[in-house]
Amino acid sequence: MTVQINGTTGVTTPGLTTDTSVANTSSTLTGESLTRIKTYTAQNSTSGTQVEFLSIPSWAKKITISLIAVSTNGTFNPVFQLGSTTYITSGYAGSQSLITTGVAVANLSSGFSIGGAGAASSRGGVYTLTLNSANFWVISGSSGFSDSAATAIIAGYVQLSGTLDRLRLYAGGTDTFDNGIVNILVEG
Repeated sequence: MTVQINGTTGVTTPGLTTDTSVANTSSTLTGESLTRIKTYTAQNSTSGTQVEFLSIPSWAKKITISLIAVSTNGTFNPVFQLGSTTYITSGYAGSQSLITTGVAVANLSSGFSIGGAGAASSRGGVYTLTLNSANFWVISGSSGFSDSAATAIIAGYVQLSGTLDRLRLYAGGTDTFDNGIVNILVEG
């Protein structure tokens, strides 16, 4: 078989026949038909008060956040905070609940809490942020804890003043991270 693309002869493959009934056409893919993916480098959460991911592309529509063995040296429940030029530290809506009790244990006004029972809590889990509309981002996800049989589930939303360009996991003003790995995958 002789392959022709736009009138140019290509590879000949023995034993195959040529179908001449196919019209020579061209097509263009639009941005809506493509899925863009950006992978980031995993960051250690072994020191400091935050783990940051900057330069999130403007085409982002979904962000998957994964945590492995993340812990702090204090009792503040770390939170995800989003931003457009600066981080939003208020206006988050939703809650975080523990499966073991079914009781809401945190209001999400300053960020999306990943929960915790104290300095010994090591968290692992996956969270998904999805762009809804007009810079509204919705989160859902869960974390398990190494020091208890509890699982924290969160759901909520926040509206940004502009296009999302940054995301951080924040340990609070006085607590610092002392273990773990955080990474994100951005899709558009």
